[in-house]
Amino acid sequence: MYQITYREIAAEEYANAIKWYEERIQAAAEGFIKAVDNKLDSISDNPGKYKNLFRNYHEVSTIDIPIP
Repeated sequence: MYQITYREIAAEEYANAIKWYEERIQAAAEGFIKAVDNKLDSISDNPGKYKNLFRNYHEVSTIDIPIP
């Protein structure tokens, strides 16, 4: 299993998205967090499954994660 690290801007965007959901519907915020965590776990468990964009940066589709 690999460790996931966030760039500062990504961490800020993620926190802002959670806040956006929480201000509307708590259950939606929880669903969003769970969906993101599932994607990150999948990348961490098997990064070779996903497109390698540059060095050790891998891309996964987020089309099934609702984005504010």
